[in-house]
Amino acid sequence: MMAFGEIGSRNDMGWGQGIYEAYLHVTETFPEVEATFTDEIPWADFPTWLELQGEKGVQLLYTDSAQTWGEAMDLVLPQFPDMWHATPGSDAGVMALRPENSIGMDYPAEWHGFLVGIAAAMMTETGTVGYISGVDYPEIARLGAGMEWGAKWVNPDIEFLFIWTMDWNDSGKAYESTMSLVDAGADVILGYFDGAGLGVISASEDAGVWRLGWGVDQYAIEPSPQIITSFLTGHWVLAEQAVLEYKNGTISHRAVDIHEVNPKWEPLAPLTNVPADVEAMVAQAVKALRAGLIEVPKMRDGSRLGTLGLAETGIVFTPETLLELDIP
Repeated sequence: MMAFGEIGSRNDMGWGQGIYEAYLHVTETFPEVEATFTDEIPWADFPTWLELQGEKGVQLLYTDSAQTWGEAMDLVLPQFPDMWHATPGSDAGVMALRPENSIGMDYPAEWHGFLVGIAAAMMTETGTVGYISGVDYPEIARLGAGMEWGAKWVNPDIEFLFIWTMDWNDSGKAYESTMSLVDAGADVILGYFDGAGLGVISASEDAGVWRLGWGVDQYAIEPSPQIITSFLTGHWVLAEQAVLEYKNGTISHRAVDIHEVNPKWEPLAPLTNVPADVEAMVAQAVKALRAGLIEVPKMRDGSRLGTLGLAETGIVFTPETLLELDIP
């Protein structure tokens, strides 16, 4: 038995919808797996929900990250040692703090951030880009730092703004916070939320600024002339890997990176509404990241966003010199 659970919604056009799509993928790919899905679980109810799954004999869980669910995991999982908990967006540092019957299913958030940062810097007309999310968890900081470095790699004079709303589902707060970024000059904005992300989408559309999507391909769900691209968290790939490891008896307490599972995983959805030079630069950067020619540090401290310097990355290529390389 397997149970999917999340704080967000199955139709939030972001992180939560990605988890729902993972549930659908697992039920189709593994018809022998009895799986359930629950969304919009209140934060305070996490322990109760976990206890219920344990009492039902659920063998494998897939939820939000081990940062969001951390306290509940620490409280409940030791009571059910045969129940494994797979948590996306959770790196080795996060998983070191969690119980032994949990596994992190990570993705390189710093890569995703770097790539959308490149696109943002090439599309902005004001020279200011913005990032808005709920809480400065390590995963969220890694994404933001990558975005700041990617933007400054293209243009060192870029101004990088960010806001934490301290809420994953309040779309009204996210709308107002997005508008404050616009008022401060940001004309390209990346959000990263559950249900609150609908506020970022609405504000970006109302203000007529560029938007970078998150979690799933937002343009494919609802095309818009304001969308540049979306970074993809790959919940369906990660959930499938968790099922395979459980079935094979190889599941263990660690963090698995999506590129260990699928080295050719595409970190971004297809770019839309952009000139050819933006597409070419992002495509070349993807190749460089995979080849190890560019390494983006894992900066897990959100308090440093807005002050990062490109020298910290050690990247030796400029955008111009990188484009000249013939990378397989």
